[in-house]
Amino acid sequence: MNKAKSFLIVLFLCCLSVKINAQVITIDDQRTPQQLVENVLVNSSCASATNSSGSGDTFRPGRQSFAYFNNNGSSFPFNEGIVLVTSAAQSAVGPFISDANEGAGDSSQWGSDSDLDDILNIKSLNTTVLEFDFIAYTSLLSFNYIFASNEYQYNYPCQYSDGFAFLIKEAGTSDPYKNLAVIPNTSTPVSSINIHPKIEPGTRPGGISYIGCEASNASYFNGLNSNTSPVNYAGQTAVMTAQSTVVTGKKYHVKLVIGDADNRYQNSAIFL
Repeated sequence: MNKAKSFLIVLFLCCLSVKINAQVITIDDQRTPQQLVENVLVNSSCASATNSSGSGDTFRPGRQSFAYFNNNGSSFPFNEGIVLVTSAAQSAVGPFISDANEGAGDSSQWGSDSDLDDILNIKSLNTTVLEFDFIAYTSLLSFNYIFASNEYQYNYPCQYSDGFAFLIKEAGTSDPYKNLAVIPNTSTPVSSINIHPKIEPGTRPGGISYIGCEASNASYFNGLNSNTSPVNYAGQTAVMTAQSTVVTGKKYHVKLVIGDADNRYQNSAIFL
């Protein structure tokens, strides 16, 4: 083989490598809650947002568990948006890597959220929150989102699910929150327990055998991911829609919250 052909092959392989490496989402975890809410999530003439705040990962200096994401030319369904994670936001960057101990490095002191616990009847930890007030100029509030989780492995969806809620109430009132993150035409929360394919019998790490379970709302499950996935999660829902009728001109308070349920292993994320 002559030198020219060798050079072209090397150049092709380098270009191919760059192309493959580019097929994952990118994360910018340096934006403030105000920037994420007002410039990305509610960047519309149909509503105005104020009083944005956020909380989450407090034990990784310089890192946040809420962030801006861009699909970076990958196959991820959303071009861009915000992501809330039960670990560092950077951990959402693909490809998917299965890890039985994933999440073990997260601090056990990263706290819970009482509203999430009350709505979903769970004991949360490693919670991430974005909240804000908004005034709608139309009579409908609507956001598209995807719930992704590493609990879409083995028989975990038969038993376990992290929690996510899209909460809304009239601002400045003691009204109870309404959760908009539900399966359409039901009050059933979106989760890996409530949305998953049929789980066949098998064996999970440690030699533990399981019997599996029947599918649950499988039409809302997008599929399992592989080592070419643009995000680092075992599986994800289809694109879901959180929506509610609102009164034009009235101020509402929205709280987006996600958290691990009961233990900090196998993280989850919500992409909006």
